[in-house]
Amino acid sequence: MNNFSTIWNEEEKSRRSAYSYQYIRSNSHMGYHSENRNGSLYHCLDQDMMISILQYQREKNVKINMYMNDVLFRHEVSDPEMPRHQNDFIELTYVLQGSLSVIVDQELMTFSENELYLINPNVPYQEKKNLSDALVFNISLRSSFFNEILLSSIPEDSLQGFLRKCLLKEKNSARMLRFTPSTHSVQKKINDVYSLILKEYNLREAGYIFVIQGYFTRLLDHLVSNYQFSFSEDAKNKYKEYMFQEVKKYMYNHYQMIRLQDLVETFHYSGSYFNRLIQSFTGENYSSYLIQIRLETARDMLEYTSERIDDIMEQIGYHNKGFFYRVFAEKYGDTPAAYRRNLKNRNGKN
Repeated sequence: MNNFSTIWNEEEKSRRSAYSYQYIRSNSHMGYHSENRNGSLYHCLDQDMMISILQYQREKNVKINMYMNDVLFRHEVSDPEMPRHQNDFIELTYVLQGSLSVIVDQELMTFSENELYLINPNVPYQEKKNLSDALVFNISLRSSFFNEILLSSIPEDSLQGFLRKCLLKEKNSARMLRFTPSTHSVQKKINDVYSLILKEYNLREAGYIFVIQGYFTRLLDHLVSNYQFSFSEDAKNKYKEYMFQEVKKYMYNHYQMIRLQDLVETFHYSGSYFNRLIQSFTGENYSSYLIQIRLETARDMLEYTSERIDDIMEQIGYHNKGFFYRVFAEKYGDTPAAYRRNLKNRNGKN
């Protein structure tokens, strides 16, 4: 958050003129414009992506920075209230500070600090200036561009690919999606990505738009990993399969030093959830399954390497020789030394 505050505090010192909304509509031709369609006000995007930062201070003018076609347009909106309008694009809004009140269709909704919401095209909404005191970050994208980012560079047969497809399905069936980060670590990740996006837009070096596209892809991955979807029963089962495969892969990659809390912090579910998940696929709880992974690794090292048994024990994450020997013998019927000796005898006879 400090990155945003520092940059915005500097921006507030910049000179900016106050305009009526009507004046801005008729004089802004830098990748964005507004028009009337069947009596409704429409905001239209003339490029794939646009970024804007807005500061609402109740009865004061709304301060806006708009980044369009490499141009930074600083201004204030002097109207007593923001107009009700629709977009021909997707808008993802992140509340950096304070709270923002918005009427979506006929429903008044208030979004707090660190929340995000996604408004689909053709949905009438209105930011309530007189009810809001907030600093917000908007990313506007053409629908085709959003879908391209959402479905690109990810294996379809993976948890992340599955979640992205679920988000796409939810987006296509809903008028608005609300994202509330579940943990402080998630909030930090989202803040970090937005900080990087803002930094790129401030520097505006060659190729910055492509860098920002990459950051936006990362942002979507953070969101879909922590957004609670309304799955169908089939989708719930499929999600559990993908989640178990991700947990299994994580445990095999980190078995030496892993804690149950590492799964909680990585995948953002409770420890009891992972115990139930692992048991449903293996019949073992987390602790028993971790022992199984470590013992399988030790067995392979006894068979395929000449490492000392004490070194193998340390490498798989154990420091108590008595415990290691006991659980190994319970699983394989021999102590590690006897297992290796018997294996050599069997191979010698062959």
